[in-house]
Amino acid sequence: MSTFINPFTDFGFKKLFGEESALPRLKSFIEDALELAQPIRDLQFMSSEQLGSCDDERKAVYDIYCTAEDGSHFIVELQRAKQHFFKDRTVFYSSFPIRSQAKKGDWNYKLEPVYCLGILDFSFSDTDPLRWHHIVQLKDQDGVVFYDKLTFAFLELDKFIKPLEECSSHLEYWCYMLRHMDELSDVPAPLSSDPLVSSAFDAALLLNMPKDEQYKYEESLKIYRDLTNVVDTAYDDGVASMENERNAAIARAEKEKVRAEEEKARAEAEKARAEEEKARAEAEKVRAEAEKARAEEEKARAEEEKARADALFAELQKFKNSD
Repeated sequence: MSTFINPFTDFGFKKLFGEESALPRLKSFIEDALELAQPIRDLQFMSSEQLGSCDDERKAVYDIYCTAEDGSHFIVELQRAKQHFFKDRTVFYSSFPIRSQAKKGDWNYKLEPVYCLGILDFSFSDTDPLRWHHIVQLKDQDGVVFYDKLTFAFLELDKFIKPLEECSSHLEYWCYMLRHMDELSDVPAPLSSDPLVSSAFDAALLLNMPKDEQYKYEESLKIYRDLTNVVDTAYDDGVASMENERNAAIARAEKEKVRAEEEKARAEAEKARAEEEKARAEAEKVRAEAEKARAEEEKARAEEEKARADALFAELQKFKNSD
């Protein structure tokens, strides 16, 4: 059994950041991840289930949803598996605390800020492979912030591979803790010296938990492992499918290459036969012309012989008449 809980389980994440006693940790983590200019004051949890404006509309269920004294709204989501249209889903989720601010009667549309923090146990496919921390706002074509009351932050923990000795910021300490907590047997010195990070390890110590909480964690861990196994299996199946498709494509390409070479050989053979036929035709033509020439020669000789014979006959007749 691990010394500390796995933060990527539902139970583990809520234990670290979703309980009343965890509010100081959550506040610090949000401030670090969103790089807020001002500290959050009086953070409090709200219902994590947000309903649509009517009964048949889709609802949103957040991992953590809270508000601050100044009216700011904070959504914190832990996403364990890659999901199609995850960015769309995040934008959709942000619409609920925006719409909830609408007031009946006269209202000037003034909104309080909404912040969405996504902690991802995977990587986006369209981001810099070296950048794991993203802060996103609406900006114009010159990169100037156009609207500063809607902010998204994403932590791609799959890309966070820094060893502890290279971690230099508070956010990096949080991310290292999330990535490695369930692998550690004790709290590393740099983390134990930070009161907030150290308190997370205190809350995550399995042996300090009541039996019922240990049971809930084991159930949550089983669900997490099942999900991980499903994702890994789907990935392996996808890789195998891609490998099979690749091999099939190679086989098809080789078959096409053989067919092309056979077609080329047939075309060259046809060309050779055509050239041979042409050569034979040329030879026949030459032979025919030679035969014609010989026939004309024979004809000329025959005519010459006839002419000589006629001349001789004429001489004989002349001699005969002279007698």
